[in-house]
Amino acid sequence: MIRVAWKHEPIARSAATALMVACAACCSSPSYRGDGKITRRMVGADVDLGLIDFSKQGHYTFVMEGLSSCEMVVGFRTQQRDLDAAVRLRLANAKDEVVVDEQGALQTWVWEDPGFFVYRTGGIRELPAPGPSAAKIVHADGGWGTYFTPANNERYRLDVDVLQAAKVTKPEARLAVKCLKADL
Repeated sequence: MIRVAWKHEPIARSAATALMVACAACCSSPSYRGDGKITRRMVGADVDLGLIDFSKQGHYTFVMEGLSSCEMVVGFRTQQRDLDAAVRLRLANAKDEVVVDEQGALQTWVWEDPGFFVYRTGGIRELPAPGPSAAKIVHADGGWGTYFTPANNERYRLDVDVLQAAKVTKPEARLAVKCLKADL
C-alpha cells in the first residue's frame, strides 16, 4: 500500500474530528434519556415519542432529558391532511415552568409538507406604546407556540391531551420533537 503524505494532514485530521464531534452533538443528543427514540432525518434529527391515537379522547405523558440545545419544535407527523382532532400540548421544565402550552383544533395549526408535520407558531401581543409595536409571547426556555430551546441537562415533561376525537378513519399521528438545526 502506498501512503501519500499531505503537508496539512494534522490540520485536516483536526478539522475532520471537530466536524464529527459537531455532527454527533447536533440534535442527535447522545446523552438523551427519556421516552421515545432518536430518529435521523435528511436535515437534523427528531425524538420520536410514538403514536398518538386521535380516535378517542385521551391523555399521554412523556419525559425527556438531555436534549441538545438547538431550537426544537413539538408536533405531529401524519399522512392525513384531514385530521380534525383538537389537542392540548403542555411542556414544562423541571422547575414546573411552562415552556409550551398550546391548545386547539389541528386544522388551525401549521401543516408543513412533505408528509405533514403539524405544529403551532406562537402569539404576538400589541404593546401599549406610541406607534406600532408588538412583541412575541415567550415562555420559559424560549417557548413560543410549540417551539423551544432546551436548557442543558434539563428534564422536561410533555403532556398531550386529545380534547376532541377526530372523525376521520384511522386518525393517527406520531408525536415528534424536531430539531431545527440544519447543518448536520
